[in-house]
Amino acid sequence: MKEIVNKNNMNILLHTTDVPLLLYFYTPMCGTCKMAKGFLEILENIEQTPPIYKLDINLFKEYGELWKIKSVPCLIYYEKKMPLNKLYAFESITNTYEFIHQRK
Repeated sequence: MKEIVNKNNMNILLHTTDVPLLLYFYTPMCGTCKMAKGFLEILENIEQTPPIYKLDINLFKEYGELWKIKSVPCLIYYEKKMPLNKLYAFESITNTYEFIHQRK
C-alpha cells in the first residue's frame, strides 16, 4: 500500500491511470482505521486486487468534500476517472474482499 501525501501526486495519479484503484482514506488517530488498514494489507497480496493508495483525509479535505466522504475509514473504488463506490463498514476481511472484487 502506497501513501500519497502530496496533492500534485494525487492529481497525476487520478488523471493518468487507466486501471481501477482503491483509495483508502483514514486519520492517524483512528483505531478503526488501523484495523481496516490491516485488512487491506492482507488483501493487497491477493491476485487481481487493484493497487491500494492510502491518504490522510486531513491532507486531502477537498476530496472528502468533493466525493462526500462521510467518515473514516473509507475505501473508494476508483475507475474510469471517477469514484464508483465507497466502503465505510470494515466488518470483516470477507466483506472488504467482496467490496474490492465486486466488479470482477
